[in-house]
Amino acid sequence: MSETTVASGRLAGLLDRLPRPMIMSKFALTGVVVGATHLGLVSLMALVGVPIQAALAIAFILALSLHFTLNRQWVFAGGSGYALHFSQQGRRYLATAALSYVCTAIAVAVLPGILGLPELAVFFLAAGVMACVSFLLLSVWVFVAAPDPAA
Repeated sequence: MSETTVASGRLAGLLDRLPRPMIMSKFALTGVVVGATHLGLVSLMALVGVPIQAALAIAFILALSLHFTLNRQWVFAGGSGYALHFSQQGRRYLATAALSYVCTAIAVAVLPGILGLPELAVFFLAAGVMACVSFLLLSVWVFVAAPDPAA
């Protein structure tokens, strides 16, 4: 087999694994729902007298759990199940979330001075970039579909 044929086969395989528009739409909707839930929980807890630092921590854990669950059960769910066990997905999901947090925090700390942009503008830019990176990691590393037994 020629190198061109092998390369074409690999490219076709990669394109087959790329997420479809419906999955991307579900991922975006999940982000909106989780973001609204997070903000709502922090606000509600602060209004009823929960100290803000406690409210932030509790709401973050609940939002992260909701995000994992919606992605696992709705966004990336397939008929053949998953290649990884729930606990493996959980560890990889947390690694992805940590990467997103760290990269966003570093970007907000470093890029405003370099780019001459306000911190908030850099935050939104970094959050958008990391949402795309997270989507790719979740689709090809965390919520990997089990091989189709019929194939």
